[in-house]
Amino acid sequence: MTKDAHAEAFDRVLGVLTECGAKLFSENGLETAFSDGESEGPFAGGSIVAVLGYAGTAMKGSLVLQTSWEVAKALQPAGLDGQAEDALRDLMGELSNQLLGRLKNRLLPAGVVLNLATPTTACGTEVRLGGSASGHTRWTGLISDHGPILVRFDATFAPGFTLGDLDAAPEEAPMTEGDLMFF
Repeated sequence: MTKDAHAEAFDRVLGVLTECGAKLFSENGLETAFSDGESEGPFAGGSIVAVLGYAGTAMKGSLVLQTSWEVAKALQPAGLDGQAEDALRDLMGELSNQLLGRLKNRLLPAGVVLNLATPTTACGTEVRLGGSASGHTRWTGLISDHGPILVRFDATFAPGFTLGDLDAAPEEAPMTEGDLMFF
């Protein structure tokens, strides 16, 4: 696969990721619209960041989710303490896990299998991320009434990688994010 083909595959995957993000945040009570988030914060009053790596035979990389305290508080389920730093960091870690899980489920019918790592979270007033050594990196984002949610997606493709039909129906429905599996 040529570099141009990798770039096209990256753009297609990023589009699916953005769709997954809008749906995830909507299901968590926050309506969003696409925003071209070309760079990270800083966010006034600080931000919360979740970083989650993934790997597979076809592609590997990471997902970064960054937002303000205000947006994180708006995403919290009812009954949780909106001021607790640990609770907000856990929430952002879980949302990054669910977002990448949704992308994983959408990529399965296209023949791409991803294994996810455990999210790492951080917060602060001047949170900045270093560059990525991956083949493709882009910030994108969603905007809500409470502020932006920025997503950085990094991907490196295996030589000869081809991305199948992202709209194909899976032979067997994958588990949805949050399902419990006993084994």
